[in-house]
Amino acid sequence: MRKNIYKISIIIIINLIIISCGNEQQFSSPTIAKIESACDHQYYLENKIQTKFSIVGPKVDFIFIWDNSTSMSNYTNNLLMKKVNESVNKISDTFDVHMLFAPLLKIGDENIDNGYYVADNNSGLDNSIKSKLILKENINSSISSFPKKLGSKERGFERSIELLNQNKDNGFLRKDAHTIIVLISTGEDTNTSQLVNNVATTMINIKNEMGNKRQFRFISIVPHKDKCFIPTTKKSSRYIELSKIIFNYFKDNSPKHGISTTDPYPDSFNACEDSQIIRSIATINETINIDDHIYQFWPIAPSSFELDPTKIDVKKVDTRSNKIIEIQESNLNGFKYIGKKDVLNIGEPPTEQNIENNHFIQLFSDAKVLYPDYLIVQTQSPKNLFGFVRLQFKPYLKNLYLEIDGKTVPRSKNDPNGWEVVCKGKVTNERCDSGPHEQEIQIDSPDDWPTYRLKGDKFLGYFLKLGRNVVYSNNSVIKVKYFPNSKAAEMPPGCLGP
Repeated sequence: MRKNIYKISIIIIINLIIISCGNEQQFSSPTIAKIESACDHQYYLENKIQTKFSIVGPKVDFIFIWDNSTSMSNYTNNLLMKKVNESVNKISDTFDVHMLFAPLLKIGDENIDNGYYVADNNSGLDNSIKSKLILKENINSSISSFPKKLGSKERGFERSIELLNQNKDNGFLRKDAHTIIVLISTGEDTNTSQLVNNVATTMINIKNEMGNKRQFRFISIVPHKDKCFIPTTKKSSRYIELSKIIFNYFKDNSPKHGISTTDPYPDSFNACEDSQIIRSIATINETINIDDHIYQFWPIAPSSFELDPTKIDVKKVDTRSNKIIEIQESNLNGFKYIGKKDVLNIGEPPTEQNIENNHFIQLFSDAKVLYPDYLIVQTQSPKNLFGFVRLQFKPYLKNLYLEIDGKTVPRSKNDPNGWEVVCKGKVTNERCDSGPHEQEIQIDSPDDWPTYRLKGDKFLGYFLKLGRNVVYSNNSVIKVKYFPNSKAAEMPPGCLGP
């Protein structure tokens, strides 16, 4: 089944329905609006606030191995980096992703840089990984910073195995996630003493050691013909063959990917052609089957909250027909409250998504949830308050629009009814000159304003601080519209209004 890829304007819309413990409790990704205008630009959105209790998309762990040779660098600046990263950004909206961006080639005898990580969900990651996390907006600059290597010696197979081994026990590669290696190169693996079949066997064995229950892929974006970049470019036959062997193995062995193709080079894409580069990433999106992600249980509140089991109101949001359906308490076509559980796999096999320390309801027949549908549950549990709005991108502040529960909140410093940017440096020309930082967004009480006593998890990003009269709670709807700082120069007149 093809999963939707949202097209988002360069104007970022965050329609954020926060988890409710007081009224409507939503376990879902946010609704993303599409704007048709002269400002249209493909962009992406990330929501961190509801990570802890969210039912998110299928888990996918990517290892992107990037050719950092001098022959590659000029070409990536013109096409490959742009196309691959646009596609990666789209994928990150659809799945719960971990991503590693690592250079392919070692420089001299130095230890190779093991790259940069992106994680939608930090749970379970070692501190060594957390210290190298970057925001998605910094992917391009991080790849560009990889040191350039001159020469023809390329050990792509060794590098792939090395990165698998380095990340199999640190929380990055999850056993209930799809594992996708994407190798991007203008060259060929030159260590011909390593037979391709043996490399494939080694990779599959590492996957089995991890206990991975989802699909495993080796996708290569490499030349499929000679002389397509420079006169000395050769067809990357060994990478192409490894992609094919692993693809064919999991066509017949568990966990089967279920993909049928007549392509002579399955899971390998021609880096010499624009359309193939774009198709390479889109193919991943198409072949992660959302039919596997059916939820037969649903968390409705943390175990520490007390609630009245006779006062649970459940509605299902059908994202395909854009309808809200009332779910009745019933063992036939409805729900049943089943109490508190220390841990519960809420997915219907083969989905595995364990949720800890919550009250749960069980769903029957048509009431079950097929991702990306979700439930809105009304319970009688305490509500949390939030005094900050988190943004994924550094915002261009001019004409930034903020709306909370349908009411416009103006930009006004030291105003109990307004917002101001949290900037560790100076604000110059409508831009904050400092980078992202960690910040709690949950507050103890609005009465503490303007300082606020903070509590809860920290998030990495950029933040707007709210006045005491406009703090929001679990069931609030937050809408933010703004241009990222990096795109401000491209803003056409009138995009955000006066």
